[in-house]
Amino acid sequence: MKNSFVGFFDYASATPVDPVVSDYMAPYYSDKFFNPSALYSSEIKTDLENARRDVAAILGVKPREIVFTAGCTEANNIALQGVMDRFPEGKLLISAIEHDSVQGALERYNGAEIPVHPDGLIDINALRELVSDDVVLISIIYANNEIGTIQNLREISAVLDEERNNRGSGGLPLYLHTDAAQAANYCSIKARSLGVQLMSLNGGKIYGPKASGCLFVGNEVELSPLYFGGNQESGMRSGTENIPSILGFAKSLEISQADMRQEVSRLCELQSGLYRICESYGGVIVGSRKHRLPNNVNVRFDQVDNETLVMRLAEMGIQAAIGSACHAASGAKSHVLASIGLTDQEAQHCIRLTIGRYTTPESLSQLDRALRVILA
Repeated sequence: MKNSFVGFFDYASATPVDPVVSDYMAPYYSDKFFNPSALYSSEIKTDLENARRDVAAILGVKPREIVFTAGCTEANNIALQGVMDRFPEGKLLISAIEHDSVQGALERYNGAEIPVHPDGLIDINALRELVSDDVVLISIIYANNEIGTIQNLREISAVLDEERNNRGSGGLPLYLHTDAAQAANYCSIKARSLGVQLMSLNGGKIYGPKASGCLFVGNEVELSPLYFGGNQESGMRSGTENIPSILGFAKSLEISQADMRQEVSRLCELQSGLYRICESYGGVIVGSRKHRLPNNVNVRFDQVDNETLVMRLAEMGIQAAIGSACHAASGAKSHVLASIGLTDQEAQHCIRLTIGRYTTPESLSQLDRALRVILA
């Protein structure tokens, strides 16, 4: 299996399902296919609640605070729309480098973007100025999917604690949400210690099944439901639970967190090698190096546009990306790169290389040979 992914440099968009995870899911497609709400399927219901308990333990929260979803986009929508519909008089703040599923909320709700520095980190002073008494929800992506910048959520949470103390008991609540889709493989996701009240996770980014994930909803959070139906998932996500995907997500999260320290160390070495290779061909690294996911390298090659480079690499067995997979089909410009100060011309020369579990030194050698042919 590993050799088939030697030229794959797009782990931020999708990860292959871990064989342990797929084997774990298999019985729930055949022998254990029952609806967990059926009276005779108490075993399946127990398996569902055990998965909820396992995910909650990893996040350091209570099982009843976990809502299983069909991925991070849905979790983000449940969180943002749920809070803003519950408090229509409130205001929404998001970072300028959010995923589209968060950024799109500003088209529906009253709010504003929090600017970031050129390295992609939140401008804390700007955040302080924007947090007015009518702000009810702030959404900050934990680790950006395009440039890999990791936000200091604890520092951001401390700013919000000051605001909550100033409001007193009679004001609007103030919630912090984070999209942690890219962070779960490489960062602590202990929600309470990070200071977040809502957190979205995605199984398709952690070697689990696509269209799986969860939303952590703190007990103190008031949400209006998006869906009406059978009141599954505490009424926050009605509809028959997808048991194979839920259990596969829980298992993949368990494996990713258990292997995190060792995998981060291994990827940091490979990332350093990627930096050296890219810079040897005139590449300019985009975004922070210090506060960055260990699997992400966004690089600008001024001598060739990114579409041409990605296509040439594909012809040579290398799968790379221009940016977010969500923009690939539409050709839309990256708001992330614009937000950190890149011009349209500069952004058109940036590619994203993301590595993962099956990346090896051989992978880097193959990329090096391809870039030599294309750029040297």
